[in-house]
Amino acid sequence: ITIMTQTILLISEDATERAMLGAVIKDKLSYHVLESSDEAEAINLLVSQQREKPDLILFDISNLNQFSQKIAEVKMASHHIPLIVLTKYADYESAMVAVNSGAQDFLTKPVALERMYITFRNVLILSRIYSAKNGKSAPSLYHNDDIMSFSLLNDDGNVRQIHELEQEAINRAIKHYDGRMTEVARRLGIGRLVRQQFRCRQ
Repeated sequence: ITIMTQTILLISEDATERAMLGAVIKDKLSYHVLESSDEAEAINLLVSQQREKPDLILFDISNLNQFSQKIAEVKMASHHIPLIVLTKYADYESAMVAVNSGAQDFLTKPVALERMYITFRNVLILSRIYSAKNGKSAPSLYHNDDIMSFSLLNDDGNVRQIHELEQEAINRAIKHYDGRMTEVARRLGIGRLVRQQFRCRQ
């Protein structure tokens, strides 16, 4: 059985940081990496008929200038490809601007390898489920207005634990496929994800 490696498009203006982050994603998380120096280069790649298309976009935004516009422009060109924003700004307002502009999730620097891996995995899994059902990209993980999305906050307004989010994601996948675990595994490539996670921890 041939295992297809998923591809991440990394957009970052800082060449040194882009190279370092790209190496980590490739060597530690076992993804194929495409690199772009800015959103204009990324858009050219996304609209090209000759270039490989990514499964996920990681957009490293170093400043807040035209923050929302940059995300929206990339999302317009990326169609159904999920997008995660990476930034040094950890405030709630920035996160909401990102997801309201079309991002599926939001990571803050410095980001732990485990957190990055879990975020990539969950966004890709939910995107596959949602695309199989609706033929388009999944909504942000911060919204709770669709059966295939869920809130990152509990009823008290606190951030939920990772294991709680993972369990809910699994439960929703099972519900979506009417309890057919073979279909869940086939659609989501669970065997490959487990192998990637094992390699990541070695």
